[in-house]
This record gives sequence, C-alpha cells and structure tokens, in this order.
Amino acid sequence: MSGQELVAYEEYRDYPLLTSDEFELACHYLESRYTNANLGQARRSFKLRLQRSLTGGTSYLTIATPIALALADGSIDELLGMGFLSASDGADEDMDGLQSMDIEGEDGDSDALRSNGASDSLLDGPYCQYEIHLHPTYRTPVLWFHLHNLPNDARAFDIESVYRYLVPDVLKSELRSIGVMGGISADHHPVTDLPCFFMHPCNTKEAMEQFGAKLSDYLMIWLGIVGYYVGLKLPLAMA
Repeated sequence: MSGQELVAYEEYRDYPLLTSDEFELACHYLESRYTNANLGQARRSFKLRLQRSLTGGTSYLTIATPIALALADGSIDELLGMGFLSASDGADEDMDGLQSMDIEGEDGDSDALRSNGASDSLLDGPYCQYEIHLHPTYRTPVLWFHLHNLPNDARAFDIESVYRYLVPDVLKSELRSIGVMGGISADHHPVTDLPCFFMHPCNTKEAMEQFGAKLSDYLMIWLGIVGYYVGLKLPLAMA
C-alpha cells in the first residue's frame, strides 16, 4: 500500500464503507468543489445543493440538470463545459468555503452574480433531479433520480423513460443485462417515501476498493463510476 493510500485510509473507519459523519463530510467537500469552481454558463444548467432531512436530520445532496444535456450530440455539452468525469480524473485539494446552491458571494464567477431568475430556467423544460444518500445497509452512497417535465407521451416513473432519456446508447444493453441488483432499481424514496428509481449499490464497495480515495475526492470518484450509467454529467471545471 502506497503512502498516499495510507493517508487516504486513515480518514475512514472502514474504507470504502462510510459512517454517517464521513458521508456528511464528503457531501460538504463536493458542495464546496461545486461552489468554488469557475463554472461559467454551466452553472445555469447544473444545480447542486446540500440538504438535510427534516425527519432524520441526515444530510444528502441534490443535483438538477436538464435532460437535454444527456441527449445532446456533445456540442451543447462542450459549450457549457459539461462531460462525464472518469474516476481517474484529478481533483483539486482546495476545499474551503462551504456554501449552498444559492451561491451567495461567489467572487470570480460572473454568471453566479446575475439575477436569481436564471437559476430556475432549467426547471422550465425536461430535467432530472438526482439525489445522493447514504445507504443504511450497504454504507455506501446511493444515487436516486427522478424525471420531471417530460413530453406528454412519456411517463416519469417508467423504466423505458429512463432508458430513453438518461442511459447512453452504448450502455443500454449492458445495463439491461445486469438487472436490478447492481443496476437500475426502484423503491420508496428515503425522504418522500414516493416511488423512485435508484442505482443499486451492491457493487459499489468492490468498485471503490480499487481507489485509495481521499474523503475530499470520494464522491467525485464515485460519481465518475455511477453517474455515467444514468446520464449524470458533471461540469468539467469541477475536476
């Protein structure tokens, strides 16, 4: 085990499994990375916010992004600085200044200083809301997601809509063959208790064991593994 891996593992009680405190800190790190990144126009189409459950008091992250970005040929994504970040992409170590999605006082990012009206523009069309929660049994992050404002001929809570609007074509056959264990599954949402899709976390432990991830990088690496399957693209400036 390398020295870098030793430093990483000392941050955890049982890497790659997370305690609730470790997960909450990892959420703060990712929110800080989003807040401090110079996202430019991408900030209008990628909204990340740290939330806390009113019932259990647990922290989780919400991410909203237009579905159109997951369907584009790449030209729009390139313009907005969006893309799939692989688990091996580098990560900045400056994690100061934890902020919420309201982005108050973000110097250096002119788009963040404009009127709040632009912050809701992505909600006018089809979009997906992703949520990152800590799974109480697997003790790893789990990605929940729900489609909104779809065309009239599409249903939000329909697995075919997920494959049509979120899953890249090159992954559809692979993901269908996996089944619900390790693939796309559905259950009652941990906060709302409404039916919702999620990426089953049964393979997360084995996947994260390949990386000696610092806690500040944990969710970035994890999203690089999981997000690609359901169209979750991160702003490249967050790498």
